[in-house]
Amino acid sequence: MKKIYLALLWVVSMCFASGPDQPLVKMYTRSSNDANYGRFWVYAKNEGNVSVPNFDFDVEFTAENGKTPQLEVWHGPNATFTLEQKNSNKWMIHVSVRGASFAPNAYFPSVSGFSFGVHYTDWSNFNVSNDYSFAGIGSNFGVNKKIPVYVNGNIVFGYPNDPSVWPKRIGVLKKHWDYACDEEVIIRLDAEQNGNGSGFVEGETVYIPSVYVGRGVVEFMYCVLEYDGTNNQIPRVPFDYAVLRLDDACPAGAQAFGRYHDTEDDTNNNYYSGNISPNVVNYGVRKEFCFVPADNSSNLPYPFSGEYAVFANVSNANILYSELKTDDENSDNRNKWFYYDASSSIKNRIKNIAYGGQDTYYRIVQWNGSPNMLAKRTELANTEELIPAAASLSPVVRGVDHSAVNVEIKTAGTAKVSIVNANGAVVAKIVKENLQPGFHRVEWHSGIVPNGRYIVTVEQNGKSNAKSVILK
Repeated sequence: MKKIYLALLWVVSMCFASGPDQPLVKMYTRSSNDANYGRFWVYAKNEGNVSVPNFDFDVEFTAENGKTPQLEVWHGPNATFTLEQKNSNKWMIHVSVRGASFAPNAYFPSVSGFSFGVHYTDWSNFNVSNDYSFAGIGSNFGVNKKIPVYVNGNIVFGYPNDPSVWPKRIGVLKKHWDYACDEEVIIRLDAEQNGNGSGFVEGETVYIPSVYVGRGVVEFMYCVLEYDGTNNQIPRVPFDYAVLRLDDACPAGAQAFGRYHDTEDDTNNNYYSGNISPNVVNYGVRKEFCFVPADNSSNLPYPFSGEYAVFANVSNANILYSELKTDDENSDNRNKWFYYDASSSIKNRIKNIAYGGQDTYYRIVQWNGSPNMLAKRTELANTEELIPAAASLSPVVRGVDHSAVNVEIKTAGTAKVSIVNANGAVVAKIVKENLQPGFHRVEWHSGIVPNGRYIVTVEQNGKSNAKSVILK
């Protein structure tokens, strides 16, 4: 799409491009747990463009049966660890880091991390499975968004233990194995060893690079995406598809289902990395999914970026289709499907994507069309129409991110875009002259405009359209 250069005619002082740089501190965790002792390692990475000498973060967990936890800190440079009781069984470790040498792209305290542990005063069993910040942590470092980070009192990363602000995590297959995700999870199934028949058995393409099949295993590599449980809806397209579920529930509009794989009994080599909960990898593998029903009115050709593959059964000029077989354990096979509260109709549609008895078959698709076809869709903000387009010639707000507003113009002319925050203050006004009909990415400089809900309005030739958007 042709790049549009626009004149930013008016922006309030908080939106100047020369505004202060933004801190971004991400948290990475790993664990090594004994039955009665939770041992944890945490490091911070400065992924912003400004040094951050002072920051705070919170680690939250649950104490069973009113027991009293005890905190042990083994390595905590420049940090103060405080154990706080939030209510009868909810506890928080508050960590204040002061005077750190923490430049952009640096790690603090190092890639080895802070190290600390929690146990009960009576040394009884310490269960991390129901702990907000601890559950699902693996033995390798991975991003942990359930550890909120604060700079100058403002949250810059993660989510506190408040269900009203929790996003829903999903996993989409990487189209290329070396594609760098913000967060990645891996699930490996140790398939049947005797006469293993795992592999891609049907389709226009012989493999998905992020699905490794060989040496008796099938390994899936996923990128993690997030969709807010109430506002940011998972994309709907004209065909059914499924993604890996990585949360207690699916995003709104999707249906949960699951598959238990009875994997190889002898010298089992199942494996996972990253926060895969609620999926379980043990001697068997239980994978959880979200089924997203088709929306025949959707004009999106594909649900996500072309860098991702999804489970689906569709094929056209722009979408390549493959069918993967996992050869599960032959002896005393205990494979099982879980459809939860799905209707019989939804069950049948799920079986059109993933099915099987003693073995399992997954249908997988990947985008093979022009990237420009996907550039017109908005994946950064869910939109809720506030002022309906009065006629077919009305302009339409398609979405917004920190660098541009996506609009569709139906007639030639001058377009005016305004952005208003939740308090009613106008944070930006942009005018773009001589726009031709079509999709346009109208650039703006968000400066220090924080994430949150905004009203975006586009006006042209006496017609207008407004949407409530989530800037993230």
